[in-house]
This record gives sequence, C-alpha cells and structure tokens, in this order.
Amino acid sequence: MSNIEFVFKKIGEAISFCNEWLGRIVSWTIFLMMCLVLYDVIVRYFFRASAAWALEINQIYLLPIMALLSGGYVLKGGGHVTVDILYNRFRPRTRAWVDVFTSFLFFSLCFVLIKYGWKIAWRDLIHGDRMVIEPYWPIFPIRFAIPIGAGLLCLQGLIKFFNNLRIAILGSQVIAKNIQ
Repeated sequence: MSNIEFVFKKIGEAISFCNEWLGRIVSWTIFLMMCLVLYDVIVRYFFRASAAWALEINQIYLLPIMALLSGGYVLKGGGHVTVDILYNRFRPRTRAWVDVFTSFLFFSLCFVLIKYGWKIAWRDLIHGDRMVIEPYWPIFPIRFAIPIGAGLLCLQGLIKFFNNLRIAILGSQVIAKNIQ
C-alpha cells in the first residue's frame, strides 16, 4: 500500500468513525421523542393540561436532528434506497461505474443543502428567530444541523465515490473498511 493510499484509508476511517459515532448518538433522539409524546398524552388525558411544547420540541428540534444528522451513518451502512431491479444484477465493477456516474446528482444535492442550509442558519442566528410557543427556544441550532448533516453526508459520499472509482478502475477492494 502506497503512502497516499494509507492517508486516504485513514481519512476515510476517521470520517466513517465520526458518522458512526454521531449516528449512534442521534439514534437516542427516537427514545427521547417517544418519552415526550408519552408525557404529552399523560398530561392531556389524565390531568387535562396542555403540553404543546413537547410536540413542538419533537417537531422542531428532535425530528430534524434525527433526519439531518444521521444521513452519513445511513450511507455508511448502505441503508439508502437503490433501484435494485437492475442494479443487483450487475457485476461489482458495473455497479461501481453506475455509482460513480450517478454521484453527480448526490453531490449536487449535498452542495445545495450546504449552501442554502448555511444561509438559512446564519439568517436565523442573526435575526434571533425562536419557537412560536413556550419555551421560545432559538431555532438556529436546528438550522445549523442542515449544513452540518449535509457536510457529513457529503464526506461519507466522497469515501463511497473513491471506493467505487477504485473498484470500477482497478477492481480492487475498498479504501476504508466498513464502507459499502
């Protein structure tokens, strides 16, 4: 293995480790969301009180965190949707070429999410936008999850792109382990 391959392998493993770590942490938001919904139901039906803030936190904070920050983790694990009707019939090198050519669409999406997500997040930070009901928390942390999540997804996509390029050209194995 050459020095440049070693460097790419280590960078790829570091990015994959970060996405794995973040994906495992973000997965706990599902449990937190469930607890908040349970609290809301108990408060509404047994105490005839309102806990609208619990659903607001679920919808404005936790669900976007789960959806936006877990993209790299899902890509790392091969969990994104593919059209398997033809794709699975291809040889590994042909699949790699298809992935290389279609990666343009993937990176275009990442670019748009990073660019406009950053603009929206920065605007919300500057203007001090807040939730519409109590506890009136600021919105900008969630808005920053858009470019951060897209950036991590893009980095994981780069690993996949280079692995597919290597397979397509050389027919050799992946650069970083645990990448599909």
